[in-house]
Amino acid sequence: APSSSIVDRHYPPLELCVASGVRLPGISSEDFFSVFFADDAPYSMKDFQLARGDVDIEYGPWTQVKGASIRSYKPPGKGFYADLPAGTTRERTLTFSTLTKSYFGPAYARATKVQRMTALSPDVLVIEHATSLDGIPYGDRFRVLERWVVESSAAVDEGGEGDAVGARRRNCRLSIHGEVEMLRPCTFESQIRKRAAETFAGVAEEWCETARVALRATEEQRRRQRSRKDVRESSAVPPRAPPSDLLEERTRRRRRSELLARHRRRFDEMDAQMAAGDTERHGGIEIVQVTTWASDPSDGRTSSVRVLESPDEVLTVLASECREDEAKLLKWRERKALMVRRQSRGLLRRLKSSGAID
Repeated sequence: APSSSIVDRHYPPLELCVASGVRLPGISSEDFFSVFFADDAPYSMKDFQLARGDVDIEYGPWTQVKGASIRSYKPPGKGFYADLPAGTTRERTLTFSTLTKSYFGPAYARATKVQRMTALSPDVLVIEHATSLDGIPYGDRFRVLERWVVESSAAVDEGGEGDAVGARRRNCRLSIHGEVEMLRPCTFESQIRKRAAETFAGVAEEWCETARVALRATEEQRRRQRSRKDVRESSAVPPRAPPSDLLEERTRRRRRSELLARHRRRFDEMDAQMAAGDTERHGGIEIVQVTTWASDPSDGRTSSVRVLESPDEVLTVLASECREDEAKLLKWRERKALMVRRQSRGLLRRLKSSGAID
């Protein structure tokens, strides 16, 4: 049900409206009570009163209202209004002395205010005030009634960005109504109503502006805290992975270095083995097949020999990895060709000594 209908179901209307739909961003109705009206509120009504010049301020604690029938401070008249929910209704009483700003009578008037908080729903909060004055002329003939209605909604409903953070936050709107209730007939009723209404409206407008300033300061503090948190988190996050092309280049360089080191060891082993007379296997070069014979001018017969060796494939990979370094590649190819020639000469000597060829 709309919040207005929920309020109208429990509360009779008041004569004056001094604030309507005042937007208070970043807080819900529950937050509103905690920030401004709770016993330990950071921006309490007591602080506001002290800033206005009230003195001798004493606040009692909020207590649960008990009773079978709890009604609004405003008499129902001829209408019928539902009882207030006892489980979510609390009261407190405060006393203070306030400036009268009058040329006649005392400079300060002693005041007693009773505040009643009722949560009609998770999003609708109503705070009633009933203020009586003592020590001023005709102070016992009237009292001032106030009703603060706080309605909260999702921040995105108030023009938020609609992102995940905004969807979790809340805004609220405040409406303040009041009325001077005459307890007994008085000749100066019209003057009393006018003066009380002016004072009430001025206080309400001043409080709304103070609340907006307080919430802006709170939001700025939250923003700074989020900024510091982001800085801490960003400093703790490991550095981002380098681009893929850089990773590929690093991989190529590492593979090239490993390949060059491995072949450097193999060529050293090959030199040592050939020096020892081992011509069948030299540092990984293996004689796979003897197919034809080479020409031999000594006997006029035509033969040829071809030696197939496994490092060719590895050297092909090496060549592809080392295109940017032609000097090194050429050096390794020359060493490979030299060693193949040595291997071929050693093979021919063994074949001749065994009688396989003349």
